[in-house]
Amino acid sequence: WSSDVCSSDLTFRTSATMVPGRFNVSEIAGVQVILDYGHNTAALQALGQAVGALGPRRTLMVIGLPGDRRDADLVETFSATLPYVDEYTLHDLEDRRGRGELEVPTLLRQHVPEERPCELRPLQHAAIDCAWQKARPGDRLIVIVDEVDQAVAALESLSDFGPRAEGESACTAVLGHEVSQRVRADGPPRSAPILVPSFG
Repeated sequence: WSSDVCSSDLTFRTSATMVPGRFNVSEIAGVQVILDYGHNTAALQALGQAVGALGPRRTLMVIGLPGDRRDADLVETFSATLPYVDEYTLHDLEDRRGRGELEVPTLLRQHVPEERPCELRPLQHAAIDCAWQKARPGDRLIVIVDEVDQAVAALESLSDFGPRAEGESACTAVLGHEVSQRVRADGPPRSAPILVPSFG
């Protein structure tokens, strides 16, 4: 893993170009952002070890998993993230592979501890936007990428908007095991812009 870690003083575009979707690390407005393409149990366990080596932070994760796997395999894969993630935004993949809308995210949601915040969004870009609304400076945001280019573009667009300050409202949370009624393709409104370094 260490050979795939890019220094946080590089721009996200540079690191993502070097090793697309493989443990790319960047810093956006005080939030440590990690892109990874792990979609199986072993990869997500290894991701947890790599993340642990970066030091403790409140950790948010954006994740969707392929619908052509058995429910038990999906749950096993997702459960590998539970030891190192504090809050989730779950989403469908662009290709649901025969599953119903939000069927896989709803299945995974049932295995999130009740006290742990979790939100559902229809697609990756909306999930990234939602998770960013909830991130605060000093947090870590992990995106398990479905479409790499789309994820990079979404995060680069968010570089124009800082994470919310403590106490500011974020996207509507899903409390307990209730499914959000605010599932929208465009996600919630972004926070007010702040000055941050642009990507080049």
